[in-house]
Amino acid sequence: EQIHTGTKTFGAAQYLKSEGADPVEVQQLFITNFEDYRREAGFGAKVTVYKDKYAISVNENTDGDPANRIAAAKAADRLLSVEGVEASFAVCRIGDSVRISGRSSGKINVQLILERMGGGGRFDAAAAEINSAMLTAALEKLKDSIDLYEEETNGQAAEQ
Repeated sequence: EQIHTGTKTFGAAQYLKSEGADPVEVQQLFITNFEDYRREAGFGAKVTVYKDKYAISVNENTDGDPANRIAAAKAADRLLSVEGVEASFAVCRIGDSVRISGRSSGKINVQLILERMGGGGRFDAAAAEINSAMLTAALEKLKDSIDLYEEETNGQAAEQ
């Protein structure tokens, strides 16, 4: 697989360098502690692709730590980098609730999908919380909501 880089990419890199951007300093901005790294990695263990464009990641860790909410958001963001994925959802349990974090590449309105589940947000980033739900029940609700969204949009990309 080849990666094609155009003149705009090199132009942007040249501009950033001329303004003093330092790749080593940028890398330091993304450093995380080991516990957060492990928490985020828990979302990578169980990922499925639904309808060829929705990635759904489940973290079955039962510690219920509120830090899982942030890890879920990061996992949903990271799943958008997978080829063919247009929307992603990261699902985890926090206390007595199941949390779902949704992200979109801009073609699918995750806000509409998660509003049906009592959540909210914006077109490309949304979340929902389902009280006293089992992970399996929450996943079924999520898939049902995706199905309804697909029916309403006829499987076509939505406009922002």
